Amino acid sequence: MPMLPRTLPTRLGAEDKLIDVYLFSLTVFQVLNVLGGLAVASELFNGSEFSALPLLVRQVLAAAAVVIGVFAGFWRHDGKSLWTWVWVAVRFSRLPHHAISRPALVALEDRPDNRWYEVRPPLAWNDQPIRRRTQRVRP
Repeated sequence: MPMLPRTLPTRLGAEDKLIDVYLFSLTVFQVLNVLGGLAVASELFNGSEFSALPLLVRQVLAAAAVVIGVFAGFWRHDGKSLWTWVWVAVRFSRLPHHAISRPALVALEDRPDNRWYEVRPPLAWNDQPIRRRTQRVRP
């Protein structure tokens, strides 16, 4: 059986292209963003819960949903998507901003502080070292 040449994979670590047509190539994440924007736009435009709104308002909302979906699919800043930045902004807004530790001011006065009680154990040292008896083990 003859050995067939094998191709080694290149572009390791790169995102897989779902649609690859000449200069127009989209990753899976980009396709999902665009499809998500189109789905929201379709729901805004044709949904029964939005039928009370005037047609012009529904068209503007649907167009905004498509623009946001396309923008979210193609926009990247520092290699992070729009949804990553939105998630980071939401998490940062939920963090407590007032939790800063500052020690209380210390007032230096001449009188002793009654809140403290100083304990000094009496230290006594023997003048001669203690001789310890060691037992020898006899075989």
